[in-house]
Amino acid sequence: MRTVANMKYFWLILVIAVGAADSIVEKANLETANLTKGTKHYRMELLFKATFFQASMYCSRLGMELVSFNNLQEFDELKDFLVKTLPNARWSQFWTSGVAMGPLQFGWINTGLPITVTHKWEYLQPNNFFGLENCVEVKFHESINVMLMNDITCLALNYIVCQGYTL
Repeated sequence: MRTVANMKYFWLILVIAVGAADSIVEKANLETANLTKGTKHYRMELLFKATFFQASMYCSRLGMELVSFNNLQEFDELKDFLVKTLPNARWSQFWTSGVAMGPLQFGWINTGLPITVTHKWEYLQPNNFFGLENCVEVKFHESINVMLMNDITCLALNYIVCQGYTL
C-alpha cells in the first residue's frame, strides 16, 4: 500500500512540475549563457531556480536535456563554462541529470550510464540523507575554483544547465 501512496505522490509532483515548466519557459531568455564545446552545446539558466523535475522538463522543451559528464574532461568543460559565466560567484547549485539507481549508486537519467567521475563528490557524499536525496547537483564556487557533486532531494530549487548535441 505504501508503494501506491508513494507513486500517487510522485505523479502529483510531476503534474505540478509540468504546469510550472510551461510558465518557466515563457520567462526564460532574459538571463542565459550558451557555450558550444566539440559536439556538446550547453545552456545555463540563471533567471530562476527550479526543482529537478521542472528543470528536466525545461531542458526538454528546449530540445535539450539536463547536463551530464561521462569523464573528467567533460566535468572540467562544465566547470570552465561556469568560471567564464559566473565571475566572483559564491556557492551556486545546478541540476545535473544524475539520479539514484540504487543505494548510494547514481547514474545519468539521460543515458542510463553510471556516474564514473566519482572523485568529484563533495566530502562525505553521496549519503542519501534520510533516504530523501535521489538527485545530483553540482555546487560551484568560482572564487576558489571548485565544482563538486552532491546528492540532494529532487524538490530542492537549483539553477539549470541543459546540454544538447550539434551535428
